[in-house]
Amino acid sequence: MYKETDYLYAGARIRAYEGRQTNPLRVDKLLEAKNFTDALSVISQYEQTEARVFDYEAYFEAKLEESYRLCEDSFPNDPMLRIFRYQYDCQNLKSALKCDALGTSPDGILFKIGNVEPEKVKESVRTRDFSCFSKAVSKAAAAALESFGKTRDPQFIDIYIDKACFADMLSSAKDFGCDFITDYVMQQIDRFNITAFFRCVKMNKSVAFYESLSCDGGYVERKSCIEAYGSGLPGLFDVLSSSVYTELFKHYNASSFSELSFSAVERIFDKHFSTKLDSVKFIPIGPVVLAEYILRRERDIKNMRLVLAGKRVSLSNEEIRRNLR
Repeated sequence: MYKETDYLYAGARIRAYEGRQTNPLRVDKLLEAKNFTDALSVISQYEQTEARVFDYEAYFEAKLEESYRLCEDSFPNDPMLRIFRYQYDCQNLKSALKCDALGTSPDGILFKIGNVEPEKVKESVRTRDFSCFSKAVSKAAAAALESFGKTRDPQFIDIYIDKACFADMLSSAKDFGCDFITDYVMQQIDRFNITAFFRCVKMNKSVAFYESLSCDGGYVERKSCIEAYGSGLPGLFDVLSSSVYTELFKHYNASSFSELSFSAVERIFDKHFSTKLDSVKFIPIGPVVLAEYILRRERDIKNMRLVLAGKRVSLSNEEIRRNLR
């Protein structure tokens, strides 16, 4: 269980750092660009480099690493920060396992901001010794390899590792004891389960398949979703209409809800949490300061990537805005 006073220095340092950013690169500045080339020029001007040689993916990756490093320097070995790093550990492990199955190298695609260093991730896959991860992830990796060996279907790698990742995040968040962070993890589990429901129904997957990939621990009981699966998306709508997400879908009925794409549902959830993120923007101390900073940076970087992707295929600004989180 954390102590609010443990974060006095870290919170003050993060807020002071934000206050010094008088002219930061923002999504709206990229949206103002006429096209993809101009958008790259906007970013390159901030970095004082040439747009024609500018690697924007490397830029965004470096900015995310910089954000995590700032928090780590402000509070070394922060147990809260470990919670947010889990997702990168698991993404790295999934990538490394899939590359191993294909006989290719994962170099260049692994995140550097997990709890486990990329070299250790690669070594764990090479040796089949996953002890550098949590017990849940280690067990999941072994099970994923066994299922992949039988089926040659890489989606089992995602299924096993994702479930272990959410279990670790939720367990750690509850142990840490910050309501905001536990709320975030539970909403991420709901987002995952509900978008998975949409994908599975629209791909005509069986209830057994949905049950295999859905996760426990969200506000919406997994059991309720599984029981509703036979009724399709109208059944899920009924479940959500009597859940903590009633307000999110109050302007829909069963028919209009069923017409949503899973990406549209993701956006609804992401924008809902963005509202919560905005509500804690001015909290001065405590772990929420670091959590808010990391989550906001992740959101902003995702949105800037979406803007560039949209500019690259000549989408209108209105179309790009609809995709933003």
